[in-house]
Amino acid sequence: SVYKKYQSATGDVTKTVIASTASPYKFPVVAVEAVTGKAGLTDFEALAQLHEISGVAVPPAVDGLEIAPIRHKTTVAAADMQAAVEAYLGL
Repeated sequence: SVYKKYQSATGDVTKTVIASTASPYKFPVVAVEAVTGKAGLTDFEALAQLHEISGVAVPPAVDGLEIAPIRHKTTVAAADMQAAVEAYLGL
């Protein structure tokens, strides 16, 4: 881990609390694969699996997305992203 590398490099043994705002629900497929070794799940299958594994509720902003209407249907290639954002913003 980064912290252990820091300790090795500096010799600092001060008691430390590491806080993170990252949520496994941001990247559920990767989180489930890392914990269980299961690959090939869809995002929504992974959300359900992650909830089952962790017991942590799916965040309200994510819960129900699989049945929500699709509001934005534009697809943009990575190379065209800057131009698309500028056009959207009217720049």
